[in-house]
Amino acid sequence: MNYILLLRPSEALHKTIDEASKKLAGIHQIKVEIDGVKNTLEMAKLMDQGRRYGAIIVEQVLEEIEINFILNLYHPLKYKPPMLLSKGNYEKLVKQLHGADLTPVFRDFNRDFVFDYLKEKLVVAEKKIDIRIIKEVLLSVTTIIHENTQVKLDALGLSEIRSKDSRQQMSSIIAFIGDGVMGTLSIATTNNLISLFCQKMLYCEPQDVTSAMRTDVLNELSNQILGAFRLKLSQDGYELAASMQIVVSGEQEHLYQTKTNGHYYYLKFKHEEDEFLITFAYGTYQKQKGESNFARSKVGQMVLDVRIVNGLIKSVQDVVNIFGEKPKKLAVTEQKGMDYESDSIHILHGRGAQGSFLVALDMPRDVACLILQETMGIKPEDATPDIINDVCGELINQIAGGLKKVTAHYGYDFINVYHGGFCAEGQLHYLLKNQGLYLRLDFGLRDHPFTVCFGMEGGQTSKTFDLWSYIKGLAQAK
Repeated sequence: MNYILLLRPSEALHKTIDEASKKLAGIHQIKVEIDGVKNTLEMAKLMDQGRRYGAIIVEQVLEEIEINFILNLYHPLKYKPPMLLSKGNYEKLVKQLHGADLTPVFRDFNRDFVFDYLKEKLVVAEKKIDIRIIKEVLLSVTTIIHENTQVKLDALGLSEIRSKDSRQQMSSIIAFIGDGVMGTLSIATTNNLISLFCQKMLYCEPQDVTSAMRTDVLNELSNQILGAFRLKLSQDGYELAASMQIVVSGEQEHLYQTKTNGHYYYLKFKHEEDEFLITFAYGTYQKQKGESNFARSKVGQMVLDVRIVNGLIKSVQDVVNIFGEKPKKLAVTEQKGMDYESDSIHILHGRGAQGSFLVALDMPRDVACLILQETMGIKPEDATPDIINDVCGELINQIAGGLKKVTAHYGYDFINVYHGGFCAEGQLHYLLKNQGLYLRLDFGLRDHPFTVCFGMEGGQTSKTFDLWSYIKGLAQAK
């Protein structure tokens, strides 16, 4: 049993807490008993009786004598129950009540806010998602594919696996986050099967199918599959937001690595000779204090802070160099929602309560081989996709690390949601999608060009330092 104490609650607040408690009981099987008291003296009596409260909620403005009474009551306690306070009460207590978990309400005690708060305090952290939920959603893939394409996929089984590298002609990754859960849903398949889907969905002939059409179709199917997963989890109390998406394709197979801490589940489907492979990976994170729900939050300004971009440029030049010989910045253009060609693309995506960022290293093979030969003595003919992915993965990790240090100065607290790389012997196509604005920063290392893509969505950016108006004015960005 979990206990919640309401100090002098209004009728509306009592009703709100009751509705949130019933939702917790229905979704998470957490039973909540609510104690309502009229004054701090009654509050003290219940706590003296040994009630261990998961939360104490105070809506009405407290008098000075009540503030002092709470301070005297809390100071000797080893376990200080968390308190959810109106703004005025929070400001009175936070400076004097050290060691207690205090959370302010700046707007109102609405049901969604109260439910999120109680779930954060009462639901056991690091809870593993029920495998039955994963199986049910992943097996719905056959329905989604059939409804869209009239193509029947045969499910070959679900298994829990370790993270591993994969090879396919087409791959799609979507990252998601929310309610202490984050991870990725990835699809790997063949050009032939996605071409068949294109013919069925777009009513076209085989010879009319293009790489852009295949990308769009795989992108749409990935969205629908994740949508089914989010819908199922919402019925079990989780509210997830899609956070990042990438589709990569090529005429030849490409090697791709995906890294998400936690559990990996692998589901195989097949249609005739073509495979349709799904990997679902998820981990947990500690929710930040006062974190808004990602599915409902509306963080984001159409601003790119020049201070953060300059910090990124410095990080790139500090990391991607040959014994101190730094790359030169050549140009800045707009990253658009279109297919780009490269030999490899390496991504690190981070998310926090204040927004998200994405850094992608578009590094041609000749640049990777130059770095490998000069710094590690590896000859160009020995630079396999595995080696390039490993080295570029470490580079992008260090670049993002430098960026996170810069953004920390401006109040951002990001966690890594997705880290992965894609590399091919020949050309591959990629489409990046993420919330926010995007730049392509072109660099040259000993006259060898490479590109860094950077996108950011943030609720704390300043229009005073907006770089976007400058970017929009560039001829190459129009």
